[in-house]
Amino acid sequence: MLNTLNFKHIYYFWVVALEGSIVKAGTKVNVSNSSISEQIKILENRLGVDLFERRGKSLVLTDYGERVFNQVNPFFSSTEELFESIINHKKMNVRFLRIGVVPGIPEEERYSFTYPFVDDINYTVRLLKGENSSLKKAFEDGELDMILTINDNLIPKKQAERFIIKEEKHVFVCSQKFYKDLPQSSFPEKIHKKKFINFTNDSDIHFSIYDYFHSHGVNPLRIAEIDDIYVSRRLVLDGQGFALLPLYAVQKEIKEKKLILLHEDSKFNRNVMCYFHKSFKEERFLKHLKSLAR
Repeated sequence: MLNTLNFKHIYYFWVVALEGSIVKAGTKVNVSNSSISEQIKILENRLGVDLFERRGKSLVLTDYGERVFNQVNPFFSSTEELFESIINHKKMNVRFLRIGVVPGIPEEERYSFTYPFVDDINYTVRLLKGENSSLKKAFEDGELDMILTINDNLIPKKQAERFIIKEEKHVFVCSQKFYKDLPQSSFPEKIHKKKFINFTNDSDIHFSIYDYFHSHGVNPLRIAEIDDIYVSRRLVLDGQGFALLPLYAVQKEIKEKKLILLHEDSKFNRNVMCYFHKSFKEERFLKHLKSLAR
């Protein structure tokens, strides 16, 4: 079978599968659409199955196409990384470090975490931002090397090491305008039936907040569930509601009296941590990781 196929048959199949279109694939590899179509057709004829089906203007993999793609994708992905390393760095031992980051991590924290690896010529960093559940799956599927998170419940099924970088204090805040309309009672009674912005239920802090409210018999009006702290902070600054946010992300606004600190409780503190594959035992990598602990 293999002696009747060549590299282009499989490579063009892979590119079309990624792009979802022969036109886009042709543009990417600088080859005519007819040439790519011909190579795909030869591959399908050799295998005796259809690898794609058309849905509207897009090509979608069939079940057989999925099986072939899952086999060839790791090869072509790793080969692209190899040649990119040689071309861009002229070093054979450059390591691609694929880091997943949840949106609840402040921008400055993301920068501080990735900087040592970006600054090291032996690494090329790829940063992926996503929800806890999607990052966990990507880690388990071998598509990520590390996850930076504040979710204690995010424990990958595959063998992973957990490294705690620091503890992040979280506080309830609201705008000056919002605060003026609150009753003169203590917290949390004063926020009963008031507009509230929570994290999504993808984050363990979501349930900690509701457990706290329920234990005090208060019921804020949930108007949004957002894991991106900068979007939440903007909504709070605009007077849309109150929220629990990392102190690091709002301390400037509190100091400038743009935000009011309603309440703080150590039960809402969260560890900023990373999970990484146990196979990641390079001395250089571990040194950078330890330098991040605060």
